[in-house]
Amino acid sequence: MPTSFDKGGPEDPKSGDSREPMVEIEAVRRSFSSPGGGRIVALELSRLAVGRGEICALVGPNGAGKSTLLHLVAGLLRPDTGVIKVGGVSLNALREAELDRFRAHNVGVLLQGAQLMDCLTAEENVMAALHFAGKGRSEQRARARSLLEEHGVAHRARHLPSAMSGGERQRVALARALANRPPLLLADEPLASLDSEGAQALAALFASLTRQQGLTLLVATHHPQRLQPDRVVQLRAAQGLGSAA
Repeated sequence: MPTSFDKGGPEDPKSGDSREPMVEIEAVRRSFSSPGGGRIVALELSRLAVGRGEICALVGPNGAGKSTLLHLVAGLLRPDTGVIKVGGVSLNALREAELDRFRAHNVGVLLQGAQLMDCLTAEENVMAALHFAGKGRSEQRARARSLLEEHGVAHRARHLPSAMSGGERQRVALARALANRPPLLLADEPLASLDSEGAQALAALFASLTRQQGLTLLVATHHPQRLQPDRVVQLRAAQGLGSAA
């Protein structure tokens, strides 16, 4: 079970946030095949509920399963056991095609290092997310331009990622993650590659998105104090044949 703390101090880890839950996790376990045979336990989590509009920071040592948890909530991995719900929808019950459609409209993912497509411009990277959600070309372009302007990188619309700073790439990646107006954003170490000024600006943007748009943010980080989250959840390394990051 994780240990959870909110801004006011220790909290019963079973109670979570009082708001309606956006993410609900029950008795989840995920393991991977070991090169020497057997299984490596990456994550064991008895219960976690993340309220709508909450910024919840996941912390813990390497191997505690922070990235694994984000991939499970995104539907990019399936749990060995347990139930994961997003917005009341059980991901376990969805087939792969249904899961892809659900993720495209309901979950934004911000990975370490931005992970933009190097051969596409900033505008095209954002448009790609809209394309996968079935939007028309004109709507894709208009939405992409609006988001890039909103996040302060409109001047990079026609530039490839190689011509951008780390902070600019991260802002383009965030615009892509939010392109389809998802209610949930999952972020894996989003501040890691940024300088102090860039990290502060991105943290302020996250806070603004949760306040103004009701976005729920679940973020893996080694620096929760920079995000000023509503709650910090401590993950511990799973017990088993080993652990995985």
